[in-house]
Amino acid sequence: MNDTTSTTPIWRPAALGLIAVLALIAMIRVLPDYMRPMNFVPIGALCLFAGARLRGLAAIVLPLSVLLLTDVILWDQRGYPIEPMTYVAFGVYIALGAGLLRRTESPTWVTGAAFTGSILFFVITNFYAWVAQAMPYPQTFAGLMTCYEMGIPFYTATFMSDLMFSYSVFAAHAYLTRAAFPQEQIVPQMEMTS
Repeated sequence: MNDTTSTTPIWRPAALGLIAVLALIAMIRVLPDYMRPMNFVPIGALCLFAGARLRGLAAIVLPLSVLLLTDVILWDQRGYPIEPMTYVAFGVYIALGAGLLRRTESPTWVTGAAFTGSILFFVITNFYAWVAQAMPYPQTFAGLMTCYEMGIPFYTATFMSDLMFSYSVFAAHAYLTRAAFPQEQIVPQMEMTS
């Protein structure tokens, strides 16, 4: 049978439990900047994992709800704007999880997806910051390059958190599916029968 949706359970307690843990950790996002490295939060990993291990609207709604909740808190506490392109960029992580990690537990694929997600997040959000004039960069190619250059320190923390949290959550899920939740085990595409 090639239809993978009919062979995997809709109710995924291990995946949902890990998403809840990542969601709680993601609340560090609302801490003052001096209490944590800037951009070092598990939102990217949360989106990758949700895209890979959940189906349908849950894969989109759960991680983006965590982002929205923290955005609302930051807006209320510090007046930080809610940026729509951030949601688009994190939506890319969800798509990467669904497209690249649905049928694998491979650390190589997790690394590739985390790296790709962080690069695309960097490109999308910095381009938007330049277009929207979040900072007064000239509306020239040189201004765009300066915007990207100034974003590099933030990218480093984004990539490191994506990698660390992605490895952790995918490894934890692999362990849990072998120890207690065999119905959630990932069957690589090549092992499936037709």
